[in-house]
Amino acid sequence: MIVLMPRTAGTVRSGRFVVVVYGPTLLFAVGQGAVLPVIALSARDLGASVGVAGLVVALTGVGQILGDVPAGALAARLGERRAMIAAVFATAVALAGCVLARSVVVLGASILVTGLAGAVFGLARQTYLTETLPVHARGRGMSTLGGSHRIGLAIGPFVGAAAVGPLGTDGAFLVHLVAAAATVTHTLLAITLAAALVGLGNGFSSGLVLTLSADVAPPHGRSLFFGGWRLITDLGVAAGPLAVAAIATVASLVAACAAAAALGAAAAGTVWRWAPRHPATPTT
Repeated sequence: MIVLMPRTAGTVRSGRFVVVVYGPTLLFAVGQGAVLPVIALSARDLGASVGVAGLVVALTGVGQILGDVPAGALAARLGERRAMIAAVFATAVALAGCVLARSVVVLGASILVTGLAGAVFGLARQTYLTETLPVHARGRGMSTLGGSHRIGLAIGPFVGAAAVGPLGTDGAFLVHLVAAAATVTHTLLAITLAAALVGLGNGFSSGLVLTLSADVAPPHGRSLFFGGWRLITDLGVAAGPLAVAAIATVASLVAACAAAAALGAAAAGTVWRWAPRHPATPTT
């Protein structure tokens, strides 16, 4: 289930949108900011010279450069949400490598992977925002996305410093690891909540549809009436996934969700307009 955002001018300022879109970006950037100041220190602890330590620090940017184009292909193949989650998991594995590293080579490879994953994460967020926001709101949305990333990078070193005191340089990597885990948890919780709400609505509507059919069924030929009624509902059940797949193919998954929501609203309006206001006369 995808968390659907309304395409309105106020979307970028809505509380739900801020939490769902900018929250993960802020958390991920806090983790990145926590790690950046200690990469060189970790390399030096492993015996690297000053020059090699600087090279290890630079591997973050190298990873981002190497990952930019493949990130686009990955997001196109998996979708922006799956690509983002994959990037966070890759970051978590790389950070574990940083903590467990006993050589500069392992540390450098792990830092390179964090750069690659960061490229995928950033592109996935940008793609999602571009598809979700209307054109006239993209400027504010992209500025807010960039701002939330910068704020996270600014906060990160302070959080990392608090962890480095008792835990050493590994503390900063652990902060990034926790932030990455929180990013995935945040996203999955939002998706799960949305799915639960849709499932709840589907359960209510299923019972209402059955009740409505029982109320309006004629006393004679009731079975035939129910057969026709169920044919219509089953046609809708079968056509729904096909319609979502078709719209997602020619447009986007966000557009497919918006179409499904519009059809649901139209169905609710139809029931409101034409369904009996009072229970039908009981039939025997």
